[in-house]
Amino acid sequence: MTDQPIEQNKQLKIIDSDQNTCTNCQTPLVGPYCGQCGQEVNSTLKYFGTVILHLLEDIFSFDSRAKRTLVPLLTKPGYLTQEYFDGKRVLYVPPLRLYLFISIMFFLSLKFFTPTAVPDFGRPATAVVVADLQAKIAELESALPFKDEVNLENSPAIEPQVNLESKEQKVNQTFKEALLEEYKTYLSDIETLKNTQLKLSTVTLAYLSLKQLKNDLPLTEKELEFIEDTKSELDINKKVKTGDNVNHISIGNDIDGNISFSFLSEETNQLLNEQAEILVNKANEAFSTDPSLLIEQAISKLPQLMFILLPVFAFLLKIMFIFSSRLYMEHLTVALHSHSFIFLTILLLEILDKVKDLSNTALPILSDTTSVVSMLLAIWLPVYLFLMQKRIYRQGVFMAVFKYMIISSLYMIMIAFTAFIAFIWGLTNI
Repeated sequence: MTDQPIEQNKQLKIIDSDQNTCTNCQTPLVGPYCGQCGQEVNSTLKYFGTVILHLLEDIFSFDSRAKRTLVPLLTKPGYLTQEYFDGKRVLYVPPLRLYLFISIMFFLSLKFFTPTAVPDFGRPATAVVVADLQAKIAELESALPFKDEVNLENSPAIEPQVNLESKEQKVNQTFKEALLEEYKTYLSDIETLKNTQLKLSTVTLAYLSLKQLKNDLPLTEKELEFIEDTKSELDINKKVKTGDNVNHISIGNDIDGNISFSFLSEETNQLLNEQAEILVNKANEAFSTDPSLLIEQAISKLPQLMFILLPVFAFLLKIMFIFSSRLYMEHLTVALHSHSFIFLTILLLEILDKVKDLSNTALPILSDTTSVVSMLLAIWLPVYLFLMQKRIYRQGVFMAVFKYMIISSLYMIMIAFTAFIAFIWGLTNI
């Protein structure tokens, strides 16, 4: 019996290191950590790849806990939260680690899924598209009957209009005239537009039109959707340029467009107006040239703002369920798990949307399947949050629905305010 503890102590000896004493306090070692000071026996000076793997393991614990956590996070509303409240915490990834990892992945991938860049659809360089436009315009002008005003004194023999022989020829001429006008508009917009996004959209629009005419092939659903959206956007931009200036941003609360608060001094209001004018000028400049930079800057501020929003949302839950006898940290756990689910669901929806775009022409069956899955996942998101709230706070259906509607409305206001702060913060960095 006396030999068994000795054998167990021998099994606890460090295998990965030859040292028998702690390098920090010289205490004899019987395990991977010093029993006196707690220092790890293995050195932290390792290969960089090993350090990264250990870091990922520390953040997310890449073991069986990941599978045990992610599956119920997506499929069992409130299950992880209830398990955590019941003390079953070793089996699953801790709520804060789970939120940090999923939110990092979500916000890192957000810039790839946000449609800030104009899709090219195989579009060549702008100079190539312009050259093709000019060639097509010249071809159409030479093919159409001469319709310009003619100086009869100098050219009395020129007939102002060629007689058309049939209705089919009239239709063909009308089509060519419309096409010629459209291509001239594209060429003019490419040369005059200052907004780089709109300019590139016009180049893509011209390319798709030339492509369809040249190959006589139907465009894809995505290309047709792009054409419709871009033409509407260009029409709005042209109406704005007529002098209404409706695209100019104004944040004043007075009739004259200035900011004025009665509880602030005149000097403070003046300083506030000066700073507001700087931001307004930056916003107008960004939207008239290239708004993608502003969007990127605003997105980069969202992780910090959402992390601040978490305790605010937990405080809202505390107020709404003040008679539930739950601690604030329990409400914060609900907030962490619900936001982890929201971010993961949105990330999956974005991935499914990309899969649908890629398989739209190559594999239509897969495209239809992803559409159905996306629809079901979008429906599941609000249903999941409602069931989670009902399960955790154990209320009747009527009261659960009533409070869910109030919390949802207030949360949407919080999100809108967070987006506004991200927009203002992004403006200060451009």
